[in-house]
Amino acid sequence: MDLIETYLNNIQTINSMTLDDYDNKGNVKKNNKLATVNRQVAHHMLEVMNYSDEYRKMALDEIKDVINKNIWVESLGNKILLQQWYEQLCSAEKITDTSKMFFI
Repeated sequence: MDLIETYLNNIQTINSMTLDDYDNKGNVKKNNKLATVNRQVAHHMLEVMNYSDEYRKMALDEIKDVINKNIWVESLGNKILLQQWYEQLCSAEKITDTSKMFFI
């Protein structure tokens, strides 16, 4: 299965979780695992692959979501990843004004 399909299927499964599902430890564990997979897919999409702006933005949103949860170690690692990714992108595309980039 393609990484994008995996990512989108995981999002659909996670979003379909109802309040009743939180009573089931197995469902919660499954959805937590899917969220972890999505983070890994998001990192892979930015670091290795070249996808459309739409999918790139989804990957960036996933990583920013991790940063906003304020889990210290995960936030720090993801902040470093994004900073390096932005610097690499700006350097490769000779971008000096990053304020106009849609994903910042």
